[in-house]
Amino acid sequence: MPVAWTIGTSPNSELANRMLMDACATLGDGERPVIHSDRGCHYRWPEWIRIRKENKLTRSTGAKGRGPDNAAAEGFSAGPGRSSSMGGTSPA
Repeated sequence: MPVAWTIGTSPNSELANRMLMDACATLGDGERPVIHSDRGCHYRWPEWIRIRKENKLTRSTGAKGRGPDNAAAEGFSAGPGRSSSMGGTSPA
């Protein structure tokens, strides 16, 4: 279940870092969830990795080139992101 997200006009490290910090702020003592991300460069930048390690989070990514591995996580943002960037409306 998503606990934090960010929105902007361009995917960049600031958006990814802020989303991760916001999500970490919701954690209770001892909570260490697994986080799922794609293989985008903003999830490999030093600041994002530092935030993840400081909060003792485990990263999960789907197998490279295996769409079904990513289906649940990717499906959450695929519709709203695509329609928002194209000037449409998000699906209900």
